[in-house]
Amino acid sequence: QYNELQKSQTAVLQSQITPHFLRNTLEVINLKAFEEFNGINPISDMLACLGDMMNSFIESDNYIISIQKEYEYSCIYVNLLNIRYENSFKIDWNIPENIKQYHMLKLSLQPIIENSIFHGIKPGGDNGKICISGCDCDKYISIIIDDNGGSLSEADIENLQQSLTAPNRKRKNIGIINVHKRYQIVFGQKYGLTLERSPLGGLRVIISFPKYTV
Repeated sequence: QYNELQKSQTAVLQSQITPHFLRNTLEVINLKAFEEFNGINPISDMLACLGDMMNSFIESDNYIISIQKEYEYSCIYVNLLNIRYENSFKIDWNIPENIKQYHMLKLSLQPIIENSIFHGIKPGGDNGKICISGCDCDKYISIIIDDNGGSLSEADIENLQQSLTAPNRKRKNIGIINVHKRYQIVFGQKYGLTLERSPLGGLRVIISFPKYTV
Protein backbone atom coordinates (compact mmCIF):
# COMPACT_ATOMS: atom_id res chain seq x y z
CA GLN A 1 0.00 0.00 0.00
CA TYR A 2 2.86 2.37 0.83
CA ASN A 3 4.46 1.72 -2.55
CA GLU A 4 1.18 2.40 -4.32
CA LEU A 5 0.82 5.66 -2.42
CA GLN A 6 4.33 6.66 -3.42
CA LYS A 7 3.55 5.88 -7.05
CA SER A 8 0.38 7.97 -6.93
CA GLN A 9 2.17 10.92 -5.35
CA THR A 10 4.98 10.69 -7.89
CA ALA A 11 2.49 10.60 -10.77
CA VAL A 12 0.77 13.73 -9.47
CA LEU A 13 4.06 15.58 -9.11
CA GLN A 14 5.15 14.44 -12.58
CA SER A 15 1.90 15.67 -14.12
CA GLN A 16 2.53 19.09 -12.56
CA ILE A 17 6.12 19.33 -13.79
CA THR A 18 5.62 18.22 -17.40
CA PRO A 19 3.56 21.23 -18.65
CA HIS A 20 5.96 23.69 -17.04
CA PHE A 21 8.93 21.88 -18.55
CA LEU A 22 7.36 22.06 -21.99
CA ARG A 23 6.48 25.74 -21.56
CA ASN A 24 10.04 26.59 -20.51
CA THR A 25 11.42 24.56 -23.43
CA LEU A 26 9.23 26.51 -25.84
CA GLU A 27 10.64 29.74 -24.44
CA VAL A 28 14.20 28.49 -25.03
CA ILE A 29 13.34 27.64 -28.65
CA ASN A 30 11.64 31.01 -29.04
CA LEU A 31 14.76 32.87 -27.87
CA LYS A 32 16.89 30.85 -30.29
CA ALA A 33 14.57 31.77 -33.16
CA PHE A 34 14.89 35.46 -32.19
CA GLU A 35 18.66 35.14 -32.31
CA GLU A 36 18.69 33.37 -35.67
CA PHE A 37 16.29 35.81 -37.35
CA ASN A 38 17.53 38.91 -35.55
CA GLY A 39 14.12 39.79 -34.18
CA ILE A 40 10.44 39.07 -34.71
CA ASN A 41 9.74 36.16 -37.07
CA PRO A 42 6.91 33.73 -37.91
CA ILE A 43 8.44 30.88 -35.89
CA SER A 44 8.54 33.01 -32.75
CA ASP A 45 4.96 34.12 -33.37
CA MET A 46 3.83 30.49 -33.68
CA LEU A 47 5.72 29.49 -30.54
CA ALA A 48 4.10 32.39 -28.69
CA CYS A 49 0.65 31.14 -29.75
CA LEU A 50 1.52 27.61 -28.66
CA GLY A 51 2.76 28.94 -25.32
CA ASP A 52 -0.48 30.85 -24.84
CA MET A 53 -2.43 27.66 -25.55
CA MET A 54 -0.40 25.73 -22.99
CA ASN A 55 -0.90 28.46 -20.39
CA SER A 56 -4.64 28.26 -20.99
CA PHE A 57 -4.61 24.50 -20.42
CA ILE A 58 -2.41 24.73 -17.33
CA GLU A 59 -4.47 27.42 -15.62
CA SER A 60 -7.44 25.08 -15.22
CA ASP A 61 -7.85 21.31 -15.16
CA ASN A 62 -11.63 21.55 -15.54
CA TYR A 63 -12.95 19.58 -18.50
CA ILE A 64 -16.09 21.74 -18.68
CA ILE A 65 -15.52 25.44 -19.34
CA SER A 66 -17.58 28.43 -20.42
CA ILE A 67 -18.30 28.98 -24.10
CA GLN A 68 -16.42 32.27 -23.69
CA LYS A 69 -13.28 30.43 -22.55
CA GLU A 70 -13.54 27.88 -25.35
CA TYR A 71 -13.85 30.75 -27.80
CA GLU A 72 -10.67 32.33 -26.40
CA TYR A 73 -8.72 29.06 -26.64
CA SER A 74 -9.91 28.54 -30.20
CA CYS A 75 -8.87 32.06 -31.27
CA ILE A 76 -5.31 31.36 -30.15
CA TYR A 77 -5.28 28.14 -32.19
CA VAL A 78 -6.68 29.95 -35.24
CA ASN A 79 -3.96 32.60 -34.93
CA LEU A 80 -1.34 29.85 -34.95
CA LEU A 81 -2.75 28.29 -38.13
CA ASN A 82 -3.15 31.65 -39.84
CA ILE A 83 0.57 32.30 -39.36
CA ARG A 84 1.39 28.86 -40.77
CA TYR A 85 -0.89 29.17 -43.79
CA GLU A 86 -0.37 32.89 -44.35
CA ASN A 87 -4.00 33.89 -43.79
CA SER A 88 -5.30 31.59 -46.52
CA PHE A 89 -8.56 31.14 -44.61
CA LYS A 90 -10.92 33.36 -42.65
CA ILE A 91 -13.06 32.61 -39.63
CA ASP A 92 -16.24 34.51 -38.84
CA TRP A 93 -17.49 34.23 -35.26
CA ASN A 94 -21.15 34.79 -34.50
CA ILE A 95 -21.72 33.53 -30.97
CA PRO A 96 -24.34 35.62 -29.12
CA GLU A 97 -23.17 37.16 -25.87
CA ASN A 98 -26.15 35.76 -23.96
CA ILE A 99 -25.03 32.14 -24.44
CA LYS A 100 -21.33 32.61 -23.60
CA GLN A 101 -22.15 32.07 -19.92
CA TYR A 102 -23.12 28.45 -20.58
CA HIS A 103 -20.56 25.68 -20.39
CA MET A 104 -19.28 23.17 -22.92
CA LEU A 105 -16.53 20.57 -23.00
CA LYS A 106 -13.00 21.89 -23.15
CA LEU A 107 -11.25 21.47 -26.52
CA SER A 108 -14.46 20.93 -28.46
CA LEU A 109 -13.89 23.45 -31.23
CA GLN A 110 -10.19 22.94 -31.93
CA PRO A 111 -10.51 19.42 -33.45
CA ILE A 112 -13.44 20.55 -35.62
CA ILE A 113 -11.64 23.68 -36.83
CA GLU A 114 -8.60 21.53 -37.55
CA ASN A 115 -10.75 19.08 -39.53
CA SER A 116 -12.29 21.93 -41.55
CA ILE A 117 -8.88 23.28 -42.50
CA PHE A 118 -6.96 20.09 -43.21
CA HIS A 119 -9.71 17.97 -44.77
CA GLY A 120 -11.95 20.63 -46.24
CA ILE A 121 -10.31 23.96 -46.97
CA LYS A 122 -6.65 23.07 -47.45
CA PRO A 123 -7.19 20.70 -50.42
CA GLY A 124 -8.97 23.54 -52.23
CA GLY A 125 -6.23 26.13 -51.74
CA ASP A 126 -6.81 29.74 -50.71
CA ASN A 127 -10.04 31.61 -49.92
CA GLY A 128 -11.11 29.21 -47.20
CA LYS A 129 -13.92 30.27 -44.93
CA ILE A 130 -15.20 28.95 -41.62
CA CYS A 131 -18.27 30.35 -39.86
CA ILE A 132 -18.85 29.51 -36.20
CA SER A 133 -22.19 30.50 -34.72
CA GLY A 134 -24.22 29.75 -31.63
CA CYS A 135 -27.90 29.25 -30.97
CA ASP A 136 -30.04 29.16 -27.84
CA CYS A 137 -32.45 26.32 -28.61
CA ASP A 138 -34.59 26.71 -25.47
CA LYS A 139 -33.50 23.65 -23.48
CA TYR A 140 -30.11 23.20 -25.10
CA ILE A 141 -27.33 25.08 -26.88
CA SER A 142 -26.05 24.46 -30.38
CA ILE A 143 -22.69 25.56 -31.74
CA ILE A 144 -22.58 25.36 -35.55
CA ILE A 145 -19.33 25.17 -37.52
CA ASP A 146 -19.61 25.65 -41.30
CA ASP A 147 -16.83 25.58 -43.89
CA ASN A 148 -16.65 26.08 -47.62
CA GLY A 149 -14.35 23.15 -48.35
CA GLY A 150 -15.57 21.21 -51.34
CA SER A 151 -13.65 17.95 -50.97
CA LEU A 152 -16.44 15.92 -49.30
CA SER A 153 -19.16 14.21 -51.32
CA GLU A 154 -22.63 13.49 -49.92
CA ALA A 155 -21.51 9.89 -49.40
CA ASP A 156 -18.43 11.07 -47.51
CA ILE A 157 -20.56 13.15 -45.15
CA GLU A 158 -22.99 10.29 -44.61
CA ASN A 159 -20.13 7.88 -43.87
CA LEU A 160 -18.60 10.36 -41.45
CA GLN A 161 -21.92 10.75 -39.64
CA GLN A 162 -22.26 6.97 -39.38
CA SER A 163 -18.71 6.65 -38.07
CA LEU A 164 -19.71 8.61 -34.96
CA THR A 165 -21.71 5.64 -33.71
CA ALA A 166 -20.08 2.67 -35.49
CA PRO A 167 -17.88 0.93 -32.89
CA ASN A 168 -15.96 -1.40 -35.21
CA ARG A 169 -15.44 0.67 -38.32
CA LYS A 170 -11.97 1.75 -39.40
CA ARG A 171 -11.98 5.33 -38.25
CA LYS A 172 -10.68 8.50 -39.78
CA ASN A 173 -11.33 11.99 -38.42
CA ILE A 174 -10.61 10.70 -34.92
CA GLY A 175 -10.78 14.24 -33.49
CA ILE A 176 -14.43 14.72 -34.43
CA ILE A 177 -15.33 11.25 -33.19
CA ASN A 178 -13.54 11.95 -29.91
CA VAL A 179 -15.54 15.15 -29.37
CA HIS A 180 -18.82 13.34 -30.09
CA LYS A 181 -18.01 10.50 -27.68
CA ARG A 182 -17.06 12.90 -24.89
CA TYR A 183 -20.35 14.79 -25.16
CA GLN A 184 -22.35 11.57 -25.03
CA ILE A 185 -20.41 10.30 -22.03
CA VAL A 186 -20.82 13.54 -20.08
CA PHE A 187 -24.29 14.71 -21.13
CA GLY A 188 -26.04 11.61 -22.49
CA GLN A 189 -26.84 9.92 -25.78
CA LYS A 190 -29.17 12.65 -27.06
CA TYR A 191 -26.30 15.15 -27.24
CA GLY A 192 -23.16 15.32 -29.31
CA LEU A 193 -22.36 16.02 -32.95
CA THR A 194 -24.49 16.06 -36.09
CA LEU A 195 -22.84 16.30 -39.52
CA GLU A 196 -24.48 17.55 -42.71
CA ARG A 197 -23.84 19.57 -45.85
CA SER A 198 -23.08 23.20 -45.08
CA PRO A 199 -24.81 26.07 -46.90
CA LEU A 200 -21.25 27.25 -47.64
CA GLY A 201 -20.68 24.11 -49.68
CA GLY A 202 -18.50 22.14 -47.29
CA LEU A 203 -19.22 20.40 -43.99
CA ARG A 204 -21.52 21.59 -41.22
CA VAL A 205 -20.85 20.27 -37.70
CA ILE A 206 -23.45 20.95 -35.02
CA ILE A 207 -22.49 20.47 -31.37
CA SER A 208 -25.54 20.14 -29.12
CA PHE A 209 -25.39 20.16 -25.34
CA PRO A 210 -27.70 21.05 -22.44
CA LYS A 211 -27.71 24.47 -20.83
CA TYR A 212 -25.23 24.20 -18.01
CA THR A 213 -23.49 26.75 -15.81
CA VAL A 214 -21.11 26.32 -12.88
